[in-house]
Amino acid sequence: MATDLESRILQHITHSRYRAVKARGLAKQLGLEGDENYGSFRAALKVLRDAGKIVVGDHTRIEPAPVGTPARGAGAAAPTAPSTLQAGVVIGSFRHHRKGFGFVMPTQPAGHEDLFIPEGSNATAITGDIVKAKVTGSDRREGKVRYEGRILEVLQRTRTRFVGSLTKVANNWVVLPDGNDLTAVIATPDAGSRHIKPGTKVVVELTTYPQGGQGAAGVIIEVLGEAGEKDVDLRGVIAQYGLPESFPESCLNEASAALQRFN
Repeated sequence: MATDLESRILQHITHSRYRAVKARGLAKQLGLEGDENYGSFRAALKVLRDAGKIVVGDHTRIEPAPVGTPARGAGAAAPTAPSTLQAGVVIGSFRHHRKGFGFVMPTQPAGHEDLFIPEGSNATAITGDIVKAKVTGSDRREGKVRYEGRILEVLQRTRTRFVGSLTKVANNWVVLPDGNDLTAVIATPDAGSRHIKPGTKVVVELTTYPQGGQGAAGVIIEVLGEAGEKDVDLRGVIAQYGLPESFPESCLNEASAALQRFN
């Protein structure tokens, strides 16, 4: 059974607003950065990692483990990241960079090394997808071995909808996605028949993922309004991250009661 501290960590990192941070940053968010608490915090992280409930991903940031991540065997020595990669196939979460390359962060609890994916070798994967990748080589940089590979298969899509601004490029309607999860423009040919003005914020459902130099394509499923209009940016954030648009009545009553106590 998880301890209160382990449960607290899991509840925090699985919240929709959590953005992966390093251990020190996570401890600070939880108010556990002091010397009297940090040792227990690190011990709880180790228990969660050994149980396959968290992974240490890009640049040692703490992330919730994808469903199906195996736990370490009781008493078994954890394999090093290089041995995991040398097995030839890596399962992990993909992170794409605007310059075209990316990294696969292994989901194995001991897989702390990132697998470098050169530009053009990511298949149709976009940031956040769970993928299967093959190690194709390695080199040594600054005294460390860097493994390189290519993505074989996208195992799980984590994002299908994106928020962005509609515009026209060479007479073609496209959406420029907000944020860094998808860096390619999204072709939206249906915009021409819907009489939507350039600059409008919209929600797009992907129908084709970017691959081999070809961009993504999708259909507009919601028009949020013109950028700068009241509540448009807020609605965009809600749609982008799947946040709830309303709160349960019990939460509203609790908030109201709290305000009354302070008035």
